[in-house]
Amino acid sequence: VASQALYVYLTEKEEFDWDRDRSSLLWSQDGLTFDWEPSNTREVELNVTLTPHLQNNGSAWAHVIFTRAGAPPNHPDPHTR
Repeated sequence: VASQALYVYLTEKEEFDWDRDRSSLLWSQDGLTFDWEPSNTREVELNVTLTPHLQNNGSAWAHVIFTRAGAPPNHPDPHTR
């Protein structure tokens, strides 16, 4: 089973823009495999600082990117991710 990586970015924008949002990485995990093994369960507890926009009923967007092991999350060819 091929290994993959997970990247989760949290922004206040619906559309993810790599140049603008790459610093908003909230969580990443390498070495994931997708099968039914119990060892592949992940739980994470995170603290997020709320901006004034979010405190006033603004939206937060989670942008989730899966890549092949070793492939960067911003690869120009979306079929390589």
